[in-house]
Amino acid sequence: MVRKVKVDNEVSDFFTVIEIHSPATVGLAYTLAKQIFSLGLDIRFARVNRDEERLRGVFYVKDAGGQKIYEPDQIVEIRDRLMAAGNEELRMKNEPVNLNVERRTPRWMQTLYPKP
Repeated sequence: MVRKVKVDNEVSDFFTVIEIHSPATVGLAYTLAKQIFSLGLDIRFARVNRDEERLRGVFYVKDAGGQKIYEPDQIVEIRDRLMAAGNEELRMKNEPVNLNVERRTPRWMQTLYPKP
């Protein structure tokens, strides 16, 4: 669960800075970066620190036109989508995995090793 998302235009002269604080889970940094990209933002620089318990990510981004994000509605959408992405990652982690998958031999192996 993402605990904090801060969108800041004051820290950098050239970039909008998105700061994220969350408990550490495997794949969360990837999920957040993918979500930022899906919002049409260009990640120019990122620094992610993770220990056993916490993740802190800072993403320096620009919009598709190479500008900082000033539109209040877009900032709210960024914050909401990143909070939701972290919660979705946690939900998926807790879902049971179906391990009863039928294994099939690839066709090229069937020609090399035909069944008796």
